[in-house]
Amino acid sequence: MNELVSVIMTTYNEKLEWIEESLNSLLAQSYRNIEIIIVVDRPDDANIIALLHNYQRNYPHITVIVNEKNIGLARSLNKAFKFSSGVFLARMDADDISKPTRIEKQIQTLYEHPEIQLVSSNCEYIDENGEIIGQQNIGSKSEDQIRRGLKYINFLIHPSWLMRREVYEQLNGYREFECSQDYDFLLRMISHNFKIALSEQRLIKYRQRRNSLSSSRGFKQYLISKYIKKLHLEREKTGNDSFSLESLNLYLAGNQISVNDETFNNSLYKFIALRDASSKILKVKGILRCLFFSVYSRDLLINSLLFKIVVKI
Repeated sequence: MNELVSVIMTTYNEKLEWIEESLNSLLAQSYRNIEIIIVVDRPDDANIIALLHNYQRNYPHITVIVNEKNIGLARSLNKAFKFSSGVFLARMDADDISKPTRIEKQIQTLYEHPEIQLVSSNCEYIDENGEIIGQQNIGSKSEDQIRRGLKYINFLIHPSWLMRREVYEQLNGYREFECSQDYDFLLRMISHNFKIALSEQRLIKYRQRRNSLSSSRGFKQYLISKYIKKLHLEREKTGNDSFSLESLNLYLAGNQISVNDETFNNSLYKFIALRDASSKILKVKGILRCLFFSVYSRDLLINSLLFKIVVKI
């Protein structure tokens, strides 16, 4: 159990101390045979580039690639893959932290279960100061539960993935979505009958930023996720989907982001209030608000309820 693991990651606007924490957590892994491929997608940030080149000088198994211009997460990850040579691929974000045994435990899962192609894990949530503010409590799910649950919600934390290289190759990497490219990747895995595992152990610390729910971007991510679900349904019916940047842009334009983003954000906050409600009375009130406030709050509620049902079957 000593095959090379390639960790692919990108950096754009992370704080320098976050990047250091992320890289140091990878350098401290109990599984030693790893390489780290990191793509800088903000070529005008001299401080990030200087920091990463210093790491590269000190650690020959770190490769730093600086894009000539900003090309986005999906294309940057696909570029990182081209520079990788590992039998296994691990994802990591430049503001998150891997626990010391993360890669070792995930590799062990893939060795013990050759039918599994990708393993994810639960996580601890940390704030911008690195303080733990919560934890993911989904636990361990069967392959069928994961497959059913992903049709409603993407609950697998992207930087916790570790997969076999052939999965990435057969899917031709990430498709060019501005966000939620990981959700599209997972649903395409399901369409190809690849098997996914979820460890109940919390193997990463996942950073929650204050601006993570910024207005129109939150609504755009919601719409792109719905478009991705639509593509999945197409593949279930015909074996293929109609993805193109042109059809995606038409879908987004038809949903009038500039007009509806405020309604969506208010809907999202009502759904979050329901999720965090501490009593049955507050939960009932929250359900009623979500049902009747908007089509978006109703959709968020229904998908959440369906997810909870199908992962218990």
